[in-house]
Amino acid sequence: MSAKKQLLIARLAAIRARLLRQLIGIDEATLTTVPVFADWTAGDLLAHIGEHDRLYGAAVKWVGEGHPGEISIEESGWYEHAHNGTLDQAVERFMVARAEFLDALARLDDPDLRRPYLIRRGTGRGRGTVKSWAMWRYLHESGYMRGLQKWRDGLPETFCVGPKSVLLAALRAAHTDLLESVALVAADERTTRPVCGDWTLKDVLGHLADWDRYFLNWLNAMVGGEVHDLYWDEDSDAFNAYLQAARRDQSWQQIWEDFLAARFAFLSRLESLTQADLERPNSGTLSSFPDAYHCAWSCLEHYLHHTAILRREYGVNIPKYLLDFTGPYT
Repeated sequence: MSAKKQLLIARLAAIRARLLRQLIGIDEATLTTVPVFADWTAGDLLAHIGEHDRLYGAAVKWVGEGHPGEISIEESGWYEHAHNGTLDQAVERFMVARAEFLDALARLDDPDLRRPYLIRRGTGRGRGTVKSWAMWRYLHESGYMRGLQKWRDGLPETFCVGPKSVLLAALRAAHTDLLESVALVAADERTTRPVCGDWTLKDVLGHLADWDRYFLNWLNAMVGGEVHDLYWDEDSDAFNAYLQAARRDQSWQQIWEDFLAARFAFLSRLESLTQADLERPNSGTLSSFPDAYHCAWSCLEHYLHHTAILRREYGVNIPKYLLDFTGPYT
């Protein structure tokens, strides 16, 4: 994949992860009843964004299949679906439509991204390129992300246990965000160029793998599951230095595979839990998290934090607000 195309996909992934973060810590009733814009709730917005991904994904797929002439995209009643469906259904449409859009985009060569096409949507017609459609997806979502941030700032409570579907979507989006930014790092710099203090990308991924295992351990301690007696040091700098030293002689491939395995294990375990599991108050464990939901929330912010640092230290050409991240668990 070309560097320009990879950067475009990385931008899409970054804003998607930040948008979903705005919905963390908010209960389902608020997400489905308190308007964000006019009479649109957060759930409505997810369905709306998902429908736009579906529309433009269909157009990108049309280009990829080599069809000449005018491209027609038709809406499918997203507003009615949003009001008639559940939040979980809206989240599912939101995630699936983006995956289909990115799959279609990944199949195109760079010349296809820049070639103009005539597109018809309803009664309107206009010319555009696949690159411009992808950038519109980014800008469209960025605008809603800022609106959600403003809405969130006005809510009385934003440290609640939210719905599992939104939490999982946010964690998966954060993982994708990291992977797409990792892909921007040149292969010959993965083990040599610092991207977080004096840590290389190999060090960062090893660190994330180690902490995913700790998050999984704490999660299991609260909900029941396999718990390991892992080494721990209250001095976080000393602890992280110990973990880094333990991985010093590991190859890039070893750490990469372990990083993916640790993330898969954590997400799989979270997927197996019920909403009641996430809400159950923590008692009798050494974990400082009030419940399993907040443990996963911390894991989410750990990813967002390191991805932002990676982009900033590597000099990625991306808006400034995506080069830093702060939250209650950073």
